[in-house]
Amino acid sequence: MTIMRRANEPHQIRQKQGAQKRQRSGEKASKHFHSDQLALPEDEIRRLVVLSTTRYKIEPLVGHLIKLMDELKAGHTYEIAKLTKPGRDESRGILLAAIAKTVNDGRTMAAYHTAYQAALYAYENTLDHLLAFHDYLDYLRQKGLGGP
Repeated sequence: MTIMRRANEPHQIRQKQGAQKRQRSGEKASKHFHSDQLALPEDEIRRLVVLSTTRYKIEPLVGHLIKLMDELKAGHTYEIAKLTKPGRDESRGILLAAIAKTVNDGRTMAAYHTAYQAALYAYENTLDHLLAFHDYLDYLRQKGLGGP
């Protein structure tokens, strides 16, 4: 049951719990990946995603990132140039350029992790995320873990 509940917890809550554990163990709370595992710092990825998703719809960005991740996972790095062309969204262009540079530098997994992290941050801005959080709160209330 613990595994099922853990899978249903919203990402942001799991992220916060992980950060608290890292603080207790003396690590920096803001790092989930080592700096060489991402194309950009996490706070910059989040900033670019927030800028992009407040100006444009979330789903096209996430769809683009999914295609990018699938190509990287399949080892099709020659397709990256097409998938990282800048469009009208400057923030997305900066993110995709950093991913493309990382691939060109031979750091495919860092590019994949960057796209994955960006997709997670975009999801945090969706109605689905909000609804999942409300479901989680209801779950805790039903288990008697809520307040009075």
